[in-house]
Formats: sequence, structure tokens, C-alpha cells
Amino acid sequence: MKKMLGIVLVAVLFVGPSAYAERADLLINSGWKFHKGDAKAYAATFDDADWDPVNLPHTWNAQDGQDGGSDFYRGPGWYRRTLNIEDIGGKRFYLHFEGALTTTDAYVNGKSVGQHKGGYAAFRFDITDHVQPGENVLAVKVDNVLDADVPPLSGDWTFFGGIYRDLHLLVVDPVHID
Repeated sequence: MKKMLGIVLVAVLFVGPSAYAERADLLINSGWKFHKGDAKAYAATFDDADWDPVNLPHTWNAQDGQDGGSDFYRGPGWYRRTLNIEDIGGKRFYLHFEGALTTTDAYVNGKSVGQHKGGYAAFRFDITDHVQPGENVLAVKVDNVLDADVPPLSGDWTFFGGIYRDLHLLVVDPVHID
């Protein structure tokens, strides 16, 4: 076992890091449009011109949730932005959320890429099959209504709705280490 480890270490030292593919981790926190309330905003052609411009991290409870009481907005909020991808080139693409509360549905170019329930852990969606060269429309619906399937079910704090941590676009080779 030690001999094999030594061979691998020597190979890595002589081949060098340039032989390994680059992993791109792009922070996509700026340039979003936001709407508090429900909408059918997943379609790529949806008109979001009158929505509020926001940057992430963002919560819609910044004002009404300050006292920690129960009188704050609980419901859906929508985020949208375009993302230009010049070269797909056999790469894999992931949206990596560091945190969003409580139920998150994501769409790329009008197609669902997944749903996540939970608010206090990172998660990601593989969007490879939905991106195209050029302009891509990202739409994210987040809902902070308490869900019987998602703990915690209650607390003496505000359940802040929104994408309240950074959001990344990860671009990797088909064979990679998560």
C-alpha cells in the first residue's frame, strides 16, 4: 500500500497541476430581479421588467422580521437573472446554493432543474442538460412557509425567506470530485 501511495505521489509531483482540468467557481450574486409573491415566472419569456433589482444574499424579511415575532411575510418570492455562457465544451454545470429558506424550486430556460426542501444546508442542482451557448434565464422560487416535512416546524425567531447566502455556478469536467 505504501509503495502504491508513493507511486501516486511521484506521478502527481512530476505531472504537475497543469495536467488537471480547471474547476470554475463563479459567484453569481449580482444582477438579480426580485418579486415578493407568487408568479408563473419560470418561463424564459416571462416579463420581469418591473421587478426590483437585488443582489444576493437577500431576504424579503429584512424589515418585517426584525423583531423575531411571528408577524412577518411567509410565502413565495421569485428571483430571475440571465447568465451568458459562451462555451459549453463538454463541461458540467451546477447551481450551488449555500442557503435558501425553506423550499427552493429552480428553473433554467423555463425547465425545472430541481427542488430542495430545507433551509440551513447547502445544496446544488445539475443544470447541464438545460444550459445552452449564449443567454440562459435562471428563475428561482423560494417559499418560507413552514412545511410539515421540513424541520424546524416552529421557533422563536424569524424564518427569513430568500436566498440568504451566496449562489455559485460551478463548471467542471464530466469526471470530477464533488
